[in-house]
Parts: sequence; C-alpha cells; structure tokens
Amino acid sequence: MSNILKTQFNGQEMAIIVHDNQHWLTARDIALALGYANSDKVNQIVRRHADEFDGLTSPFKLKAQGQSRNIQVFNRKAANLIAILSNTELGKRFRRWIVDHMTTPERGEVRTQALTVQDHDYLVQCQRDLVTMQRRVIRLQASLIRIRGQELRRSGLSPGRPAVKVAGQMELPI
Repeated sequence: MSNILKTQFNGQEMAIIVHDNQHWLTARDIALALGYANSDKVNQIVRRHADEFDGLTSPFKLKAQGQSRNIQVFNRKAANLIAILSNTELGKRFRRWIVDHMTTPERGEVRTQALTVQDHDYLVQCQRDLVTMQRRVIRLQASLIRIRGQELRRSGLSPGRPAVKVAGQMELPI
C-alpha cells in the first residue's frame, strides 16, 4: 500500500510517495523543485548518467482522479543525485530539503513528519470546527453580558456603576 505525503519546497507543493517503507518523488516534482519547467531535463540527466541510477528508481502505478498511469519514481539517493547533477541555484537547498523530508523511518533519521492527505484534511476540518466553536463562545459571552446588564437594570443598578453588598444580600449602587 502507498501513501502520499504532501509537503512543500520553496513554495512548491511536493508529493512524497511512501511505498514499501521508502520515500519516492516523481520526475515532475524534482524538476519543479530545481526550477525546470517540466520533467524533460530530469529525464535527460537520468539518461545521461543511467549507470549511476541503477536500483535508485522504480516503476510506479499512480492512481489519480479515477485514472491510473505508470510513472517512474526516484528514491532519496536518486533525487539527491539529480539535484547534484542539475547544477542549478536551487540544487543545494533542494538537497538539504531531501535529507530533512525524505529519510525513511527504519533508518531512524526522520527529522520532520509530513502529513498524509487524510491527516491534512482532518486537521483542516478540526481547525474549521475550532473556529466555529470559538465564534459560538464569543456569541455566548456577548449574550451573557447582555443578560447580566438587563438583570442589573431591572434591579435598579447600572452595568457601569460599582455596587456594594449590604448584609450579604442586596446590592446597592454607590
């Protein structure tokens, strides 16, 4: 089974595919991270240095929007190697990002925890629920203040004037 962890690099959304307990990236995501317009340049780097990528890529069946297609994905070492060979300004920062976001759990090197799409959706819904509840609390507090003011006015006290308890029973305005 595979999961997709959504994260970001340089403002660009990245999808880390977790398959067989390893993290993988698509050529498209690597290309965008390195500042390329599309995956052609990444594929060119891989073809040019094919012997260095043995065992670092894998075919993967991607299912999205009811359709599936076969793509090639790149593990952490392959993504790092592509970043080195790309010789782009973003390459150095991307290599650091790879180390921080694509380490596998069995190595004990995980520095950040990316969220699955389901986790993200759940957290967004929790945040919406929290905002709704906060708004309700504010409305309740306003209602309580209004009711307390009405009670004070009925008893002859002004909400803005201090009162003194006399004999522990009755409040009189000062």
